[in-house]
Amino acid sequence: MNGSSKHTLYGVIFIAVCVLVAGVLYAVVRSPAPTEIIENTSVDDMRVDLPEANGMPEANGNVSTVSTPTSQEDSTDGSVQPGRCGMEECSWSKALSRDLVQTDQRGRLIKVTLLGGSSRSEKARITWNDRPHDVYVFCSTALPAVMMEADGQWQVDVLDFIDGVPGVLQSSEAIYGETCHGGDSRFPSDAEALGYAHIDDEREDIQVDRPTDIFAAASPPQGSSGL
Repeated sequence: MNGSSKHTLYGVIFIAVCVLVAGVLYAVVRSPAPTEIIENTSVDDMRVDLPEANGMPEANGNVSTVSTPTSQEDSTDGSVQPGRCGMEECSWSKALSRDLVQTDQRGRLIKVTLLGGSSRSEKARITWNDRPHDVYVFCSTALPAVMMEADGQWQVDVLDFIDGVPGVLQSSEAIYGETCHGGDSRFPSDAEALGYAHIDDEREDIQVDRPTDIFAAASPPQGSSGL
């Protein structure tokens, strides 16, 4: 092979090498950057442990539209209300329906269908009961009370907002406040200004055969009126 042929061959090889290198560099530049995979938290991971709708029996009665002292009486938004914490357990409730049963100058009797629940602490997950239950709230400055059936009898929790409600009645106090004064920041701190008065000891121990009997025991003191 003469010198001219050698130079031609070297030139062809050089051009081929340049083309190959250029192709490799182009492929590297055009290749996409590695994608970073981010693990997202699913909706199920953030779901609150509430009872399933098809497992909850329907509450009897319709939402009351009668005007009452609280702007939230006909609300059934299911907002959770804290009850009492003690013995490593906290109680909770949420209203499913409210119905006005009877009203006069002595007070207003409201039937509240509640779903109860419990948790190990204030921040722990709430375990809800399978079935709701009814309580009767007597919105009255003369004889504020919450009534519930227990062992075939009616338990009457009379609430003295002037001398203070004992801790054992904290759940009833929360139910009364939400039903009769929901959204009113004056209650219970300004209970006296709202018309409440001291309740004598003998009036705190009341027995009823049915919730409407509370009206007979609720004659308001002079100068006071029911809600």
